[in-house]
Amino acid sequence: MDKAFAWADEPDQVAETPGFALLPDGSFPVWPENIDAIAFFLTVQRCWIYLPRGGITGMNWTMVRDKMGMNGFGRRRQAALLPRLETIENAIMEVWY
Repeated sequence: MDKAFAWADEPDQVAETPGFALLPDGSFPVWPENIDAIAFFLTVQRCWIYLPRGGITGMNWTMVRDKMGMNGFGRRRQAALLPRLETIENAIMEVWY
């Protein structure tokens, strides 16, 4: 397992680490309901729309949906995952800009 993405297997692990505090090994807990979104984001993390003069405008959602289809995600799973991916996109955009 990559040290940067240690999953919290037990509920008390999340409770002991409120907010975004790092664990002693430098990793952070991920709530179980977010694991799918983060794991899928790692497969589409380069699907951004780049501006000609630099910068980005957001994720290329056509590419993201294509990847979902290639990975066999049905419409329900896509509908559940897209809002979480948008939340990740918004958080990244806040950091970049």
